[in-house]
Amino acid sequence: WVRRRLDEVANPLVAGSVADMRLHLDDLVHPGFVGATGLGRLGELVRYVGGIERRLDKALRDPHGDSARMGRVRALEQEFDTVASRWPSGLHPVEVTEVRWLLEELRVATFAEVLGTAVPVSENKVRAALNRLRRLV
Repeated sequence: WVRRRLDEVANPLVAGSVADMRLHLDDLVHPGFVGATGLGRLGELVRYVGGIERRLDKALRDPHGDSARMGRVRALEQEFDTVASRWPSGLHPVEVTEVRWLLEELRVATFAEVLGTAVPVSENKVRAALNRLRRLV
């Protein structure tokens, strides 16, 4: 349902945000996602996908605000990708996975705060977690 809604958006002011939402959805829901996510986190995954839908609603009302928030979140995700790439795929410490899910919680807190988060999260908490990961290398 969320993918269909994203496909129906024609407003060029939200094209960048919609592209980000599609990438985010593809990262969450893909062939083999149940195994990759783990049964214990599937409920959270439903909330994350719901967060994408709420974000779309808000982005259509405030495209520029969404774009600014997206820039901040994407910067942290790119930092994470850089740090996480220091370990071979599948051989990273558990802390890498924890930060990956913390970033998902940050997306909910940033774009769909009414859904609530599983843990307290902020941009500063994510930065601190990234700094701890850097020290593990």
